[in-house]
Amino acid sequence: ENERLFRNLSFIMDAKLLAVQVYGTDSVDLILLTQDMLPVGLEADMSKATLAVLGLSDHNVLGFGHQLMVTTYWDMENKPHVGYKLSYGTSNLAGTFASGELEYVHKWNQETYSVNFLRDFRSTSFKTAGGFLFENTELIRNVVLLDTTLWNVNLNYSITDFWVGRLHPLKSRSKWIKSGLFLTARLNQYENQNNQVPNSEY
Repeated sequence: ENERLFRNLSFIMDAKLLAVQVYGTDSVDLILLTQDMLPVGLEADMSKATLAVLGLSDHNVLGFGHQLMVTTYWDMENKPHVGYKLSYGTSNLAGTFASGELEYVHKWNQETYSVNFLRDFRSTSFKTAGGFLFENTELIRNVVLLDTTLWNVNLNYSITDFWVGRLHPLKSRSKWIKSGLFLTARLNQYENQNNQVPNSEY
């Protein structure tokens, strides 16, 4: 199970733990062998001559296992022409196996900031799990209805999502198989803070 947790890291391809006996004692040394992946990535996309995306990411910042992503948007048909997205996160906050992510997006038609914390049942030893997400977005978008097109609709909404769960282990006849019952509860709130329609066409 520990090997699986290592493999879930975005910069680890494979992991294996070896137990080596320490002669003269009743102890063993654990040796961790990993096959690493290049943590730095580059993303480039140009869907047309006036629209392009360029992104740079690092999934193991300074060797601490943190993730940083910077994305630049270029759109010559709208102003401002340049937008960006910043994202920073980690998969193990203070040794709790909880993940956290902060994100900010700023473009000509969108401004979003969000925070997301999650501790799921990634291990059978975890008895309690939960998560929290908050997102606030200001958006300009064309809304297409059945018989109406709403142009340049100003949307301002927030999303709050919270959940918590508890694992109740069940007895198993085999020592190689673990089973349990998950009980979870969730609260999700969507709040539309502003909705202005400057122009519409029928």
